This record gives sequence, C-alpha cells and structure tokens, in this order.
Amino acid sequence: MPHTLTKQTSFPTTLVSGISVKGGQGVVSVIGMTPCAFIGGVTSHQSPVIAMNRPGHRPLLWLLLLSLVIGWTRYHYLRFPSSTDPASFAVIAHEMLHGKRLYVDVFDHKAPGVYFVDAVAEKLIGYGDWQIWLLGTTAAVATLFALYWAGAGLWGCVFWTVIQADAYMQANEPFVEVWLALLAVLGYGAVVRKRYWITAAIVVAGCLFKPTFIIIGGAYVACALAI
Repeated sequence: MPHTLTKQTSFPTTLVSGISVKGGQGVVSVIGMTPCAFIGGVTSHQSPVIAMNRPGHRPLLWLLLLSLVIGWTRYHYLRFPSSTDPASFAVIAHEMLHGKRLYVDVFDHKAPGVYFVDAVAEKLIGYGDWQIWLLGTTAAVATLFALYWAGAGLWGCVFWTVIQADAYMQANEPFVEVWLALLAVLGYGAVVRKRYWITAAIVVAGCLFKPTFIIIGGAYVACALAI
C-alpha cells in the first residue's frame, strides 16, 4: 500500500516502489528501492528520479532544457524532404496568403485549422523548410509544457522528448495529428482542474483541425463524470 508523510521527516531507510514523500515544499516521488535520507526533501544518496522531482530544481529550467533538445532533434530533419501532407499544407497556406480562397481556388479535404497555423508560421519565418521546422517544434514544445501542466511530471516530459520526433511514427513532421495531440493533452489538463469551459473551447478548436476530435470531447465528459 502507498504511504504518504505529511510533515518534514528525517529517516534513513530503504524505500520501496510506490512511496510518495510529501515535504514542506512539494512532493518527491520515489521509484525503485533507494537508500535515502529525507529532511523535507532529499539529503543524501539521491537517485536520478528523486533529484529531478526535487522541488528545489525548478521545473521550468528542466522544461526549457528539454525544449532545446526538441528543437535540436527536429533540426536534424531539415535536410529531408517533407511528406505529402505537410508540404500540401504549406503550399495551400502560401496561396491563401496571396489571395486564394480555401476550398474554392485551392482545395484539400482537410479541416481549415491546419492551413491557418501554416500561414502564421510562414508570416513568422518565411516559406519553406524552416516553416516546417517551426511548426513541428512549436507543437512539440507546447505539448511538452501541456504534459507538465496536465500532471505528467518531469519524467513524463522526458519520455515525450525522446519520442516526439520519432520518424517511424511520422512524428517528426507537422501532420494534423501533432496539433490534435497538443489539444488532447490541454483538454485533459483542463478536465483534471475542473475548468470545463477551457475543455469546451479546446474541443471546438480540435474540430477545426479534424471534426472527429468530437470523440475526444466525449472522453472528456466521461472523465469529468468519473472525477
């Protein structure tokens, strides 16, 4: 059974997986069997898991470091040609910026949201490979922060950093799904915090990228009822 210590305590012991020690300034999660001494935190024989979750390590610094790693991993893919969908999104957005009308002068069967974010990226950084890099990196970094906000913790964010540009999953390019993943995580975080109006807005935004996102909205309702 998990145990929780609700006050600052000092004890040398061997900790079993699943124990959560709540110190005066935050929560330290312990995984595995680690000899440690706690005085409102970790004082000796720190495991990597404990060290990264220690309140004094300022999660924002870790998230910024992981963001740099994300940008660097995606920079590697600049020399590869874009897949059909991301290239089509960029071309259609480029034509829209030059006065063409979506679904009239330029046509694709996708929902409009993805073309508008591509148009914003072109305005910011120009048309071409760097536009694709900016879109993918922005989505991945935003998802990183959304995961932490939703309660994944720093180790969950590390795991995301490892897989976010995996080419076998086609995660290295800004397909529609990268925006859906971001919105799905944000929506879940809003449900956990019972900010349902944010969840509703996210479902609407998700449907602008893919109408089937409404199914995830149904999952949010189920989660809200279960909390």
